Amino acid sequence: GAMHADWRGACTSRGPKVVAAASEMDGRGVKLVKADLTDRENPAGKATLETMGLGGLYAENKGKTGLVYILDADSGEVLGTIRGNSVTTASIVEDVSAALVRVEG
Repeated sequence: GAMHADWRGACTSRGPKVVAAASEMDGRGVKLVKADLTDRENPAGKATLETMGLGGLYAENKGKTGLVYILDADSGEVLGTIRGNSVTTASIVEDVSAALVRVEG
């Protein structure tokens, strides 16, 4: 599954790609969470992570934009982070697959 919020231009364009990648990864046991953590402009990013019990991620990445966290769907463990403005659905799927390979080792 995917969870995202649309606050900034790059993040807005990334949202549908995250949703499409999550759909492709359905059944793989991951969840994608997209967050903009520029709290001075958008306190919703902090609230999103805190609601999910991931407040520590906010503290680690405060002020950054366009982060996509790859989470284990069952444990909520962070498996990886995707950053960058030029992500595509395919590149997100590749990053998720690579994170799963590292975990499944």
